Amino acid sequence: MKFLNCLAIIACLVLVSSCGSDDPTFITIEEYIANNNLVTQTTASGLQYTIEIPGGMEKPTSTSNVKVAYTGFRTDDQLFDASTNGVTLNLMNVIPGWSEGIQLFGEGGKGTLYIPSELAYGGDSRPPFIFPNTDLIFDIELIEIVPPLPTIEEYITNNNLITQTTASGLQYIIDVPGGADKPTSTSNVKVAYAGYRTDNTLFDGSVDGISFNLSGVIEGWTEGIQLFGEGGKGTLFIPSILAYGASSPSALIPANTDLIFDIELIEIE
Repeated sequence: MKFLNCLAIIACLVLVSSCGSDDPTFITIEEYIANNNLVTQTTASGLQYTIEIPGGMEKPTSTSNVKVAYTGFRTDDQLFDASTNGVTLNLMNVIPGWSEGIQLFGEGGKGTLYIPSELAYGGDSRPPFIFPNTDLIFDIELIEIVPPLPTIEEYITNNNLITQTTASGLQYIIDVPGGADKPTSTSNVKVAYAGYRTDNTLFDGSVDGISFNLSGVIEGWTEGIQLFGEGGKGTLFIPSILAYGASSPSALIPANTDLIFDIELIEIE
């Protein structure tokens, strides 16, 4: 999901292209609206919008996870991205025009956002279709305000688990301690694992194990794998601040998602 190379995680993208003299220019949002005889509403930030279907009474907040179907195009009607089935994203991780605009709708709501470049990518570009200072238009449908997942604490309580907790907030269960030799924060290790959310949705796993360096993984893994010796098995209950935080690495891991991993430390390499 990474047009959200152009959209979700939109605010966090890198690979910014600088403005060049050969960059094309397009008509402004105001000119587009006037040329098409549109009647819009305008927010204090300068975002313009039309609401075709308001949707339900409940509206998302600036930190909500939402599922949105959309079509994105420039003021010359050039389509640059779309999702008819919808993408799930957190409104903290999108361009300002989306973060503000999606909050105007309830579930089932439909409409159009007319986003000036300063609420999109400003002077940056997202080749090949979005150039510096390009105004953007999105037809959107708010399919769902995604309910928050249970927290790690709620999961542990609901499942009557007894865990240990480190100073960082990592919780864990050791089923098999493993050997006396334990890895360090820079060790190369081979680990078999199953990763799932607090609603028991599996998002990743490796039965045979993968090899990696503990300095190159999420903090909860760096700390948690060091609790085991070779052959050790257990479960890591990782709060979002020790996982991906406000980022959303995939559709299955929204922003601020607590994660659970059943792990086996196969080898300290």
